[in-house]
Amino acid sequence: MTKDTRLNISELARKAGLTNSTCRRYVKTFAEFIPHEGKGRQKLFPSECVQTLKHIKSLYDNGRSTEQVLDVLDRDYERIMDIQTQEDKDQIQAQEVVKTLVEHLRKQDSKDQEINKLKQAVSMLHKQVVDFRHEQKALPDPGSIDQILDRLNRLEERMAALEDKERSWWRKLLPG
Repeated sequence: MTKDTRLNISELARKAGLTNSTCRRYVKTFAEFIPHEGKGRQKLFPSECVQTLKHIKSLYDNGRSTEQVLDVLDRDYERIMDIQTQEDKDQIQAQEVVKTLVEHLRKQDSKDQEINKLKQAVSMLHKQVVDFRHEQKALPDPGSIDQILDRLNRLEERMAALEDKERSWWRKLLPG
């Protein structure tokens, strides 16, 4: 058996003289001392793990507790840090951040669309009132149209302020 040999959990259990379930339990309990590649059912173990598992089995056979086995392993073997697991956690966290950002952008786009529809409606109404004013110069009270125009102007100003308030920080930095 060469050092390049990789074993699945069944092969590892058989070579170490363990049942599959016991081997899985040892691999899970003493993961810091049993290196592997891959995830889940795709885990492959270097052939050196056979000796580690045999050592664990002999410690249990001699009446040692799990804590005592951990102490012996800590003394006799180097701990293995699973960097891939941390990278996976970081990747999952990054995916969640991106998902949240996309949801926020969709909501922001929806708000922007609503504001644009309102702006178009107010603009069209403003144009209609101006056109009406030009057509109806002979009204008995021309001040009422001026009041409507003033209200429409104030409404447009408030909508512009609302649009600026609702605009996200990144849209304020990158207009357009």
